[in-house]
Amino acid sequence: MPDESASSPSASSPITSKGSSRSRVYTVSAAGVSVDEPTIKTNVGALPCLFLSAILAAAAVIAVIAATALTTAASALQPRDPRAADRAAAALAASSSDEPGDGARVVRFSRRGAPLTWAAAIDALESGELGPLIDESLRASPHAPALFWETAPLSKESRGALFEMATLRAPRLAGARADPSAFAVQLSAAAPCLATSFPNLGGDATLVVPCPPAAKGQPQQLDAYAHLGAFAEGAPAATRDALWRAVGKAAREAAAKSEPTWISTEGTGVPWLHVRFDRRPKYFHHEPFRRRPPKPDAPRRRMAGI
Repeated sequence: MPDESASSPSASSPITSKGSSRSRVYTVSAAGVSVDEPTIKTNVGALPCLFLSAILAAAAVIAVIAATALTTAASALQPRDPRAADRAAAALAASSSDEPGDGARVVRFSRRGAPLTWAAAIDALESGELGPLIDESLRASPHAPALFWETAPLSKESRGALFEMATLRAPRLAGARADPSAFAVQLSAAAPCLATSFPNLGGDATLVVPCPPAAKGQPQQLDAYAHLGAFAEGAPAATRDALWRAVGKAAREAAAKSEPTWISTEGTGVPWLHVRFDRRPKYFHHEPFRRRPPKPDAPRRRMAGI
């Protein structure tokens, strides 16, 4: 009879199963069969690296937040330029209206919401502040580029009056070719220059005139000097600035006189831009500006016994 003990497991002999990546240990005993699941071992040596990476990442986030907060605080504490607000408040503005009668576009200016007077306009012209805004208004005119330009009359008594200018249609100026020959003597005497002024032949007006470019350019570039509308659109900025400053200087002289001066550009007679400072509205087209300004009331004298 075969020996059964030789083929049977001992009372507590282990049997290993290799059915998976982890071995199960079966222990056979008199109490039965028990299964021992292996404990998963963790690589304890890797834990410090994981904690260190997490700490470094958190530190980087905190550093970014702190840098942003410091930058914001520094910007808030940085002193502001006190002149910036003044420059913004002092900016000039223009408004316009169209007259129903002659179709003139009348432009008025303001600073800080207050209307610009002749006295303030003269200051702004001489400083170079007002010229670019006038050019912009000319380019925006419905009559551009062929237009007449006129202002309200100026005198010592009207320095506190509103500064106004008007543009009107000037179809005869369309396509005009510039020719400075009528002012050749005066321009030659003033050269080199960007703008100059001189009396007209009759001696009853002062003309403010841009000087021709020093270098001879293309004919179409020279045509920018034919009249004011073309000048505002095509003349060099430095020349436009010089012209308006010269206009401001001549206006200051006119404002010192008791008799009114009418300031305008006409241009149908001489095809070279010239701003006229005239003793009478000889070439004016906008009727309200042709009128002689009323003289201020004479001071009342105190009469004895009344």
